Amino acid sequence: MLSRSLLLISILSITFVHSKKNVNNRPIIGILAQSTKGTSVESLGQTYIDAAYVKYVESSGGRVVPIKNNLSHDELSNLFNSINGVLFPGGDVDVVDSGYAKTGEIIVKLAKKAFDKGDYFPLWGTCLGFQFLATAVSGTSSILSSSDAENLALPLDFSRGYKESRMFSSMSSKLAKYLSTASTTVNLHRNCVTTESFDGNMKLKQFFRVLSTNYDRNQKHFVSTMEGIKYPFYATQWHPEKNSFEWTKALKIPHEAMSIEVTQYFSNFFINETRSNNHKFKSIEEQEKNMMYNYCPIFTGNISNWVQTYII
Repeated sequence: MLSRSLLLISILSITFVHSKKNVNNRPIIGILAQSTKGTSVESLGQTYIDAAYVKYVESSGGRVVPIKNNLSHDELSNLFNSINGVLFPGGDVDVVDSGYAKTGEIIVKLAKKAFDKGDYFPLWGTCLGFQFLATAVSGTSSILSSSDAENLALPLDFSRGYKESRMFSSMSSKLAKYLSTASTTVNLHRNCVTTESFDGNMKLKQFFRVLSTNYDRNQKHFVSTMEGIKYPFYATQWHPEKNSFEWTKALKIPHEAMSIEVTQYFSNFFINETRSNNHKFKSIEEQEKNMMYNYCPIFTGNISNWVQTYII
């Protein structure tokens, strides 16, 4: 028999599945841009988006709108009501005092408010995005600790009951076994949320469910995957997009066939989540003006650890 806690998780998962309606087969995802300052692409422009995130979204039938990191609250509200989900990408800016963080905080508030009114709006955070969501929910950047997990590929250590989560409920046993035994998740972080910090922060513990953990090179135990208990917010400290779309020799990125399936599974999952609201632009003209198609990716594999970059 399921324990009381696992039964509750199962009921919550079933409730969420049946409360959504797949109404939108043309989802548009916002990806948050960040400052180039201090990066290897600083000379190219002021803000950027790693093209791998765009390919990640497009590989599962989503389209992308770049979200500039200096929009006003009204501009963000208008854009929020025009798109179907937001991805907070990895990077290296401050999780509190940056355009990325300040813009992200508004998006989080809008997504929570929308959900509370019955409007299902998913968010996804990768690496820096994971840390930003943890900071935004906990209310403090002290939730973060230093970590030695730069350029480190690991299998996931699944938490008890992970299979009852929304994120993993549809994963095949074959892929789950691979994910938990093969070094296939790429970590590129110098900060983390330790399991001790997570358990010690009541706001974070009541908001997110831990789905997997890992150890860094110094055996620091950190949260590697989590999802919102109530809200459709998802976060991975590792990079699901890199297996398929990054090829720099400086990084130890797995490209085995099953590792590509890992990338595709999580892309499919998130884009399917974003199909559950009918936000849309007021006109085709406004939509076309905002699309990522207005920008051209630049080859940056010779100066950075990502192959292509959009300068926004």
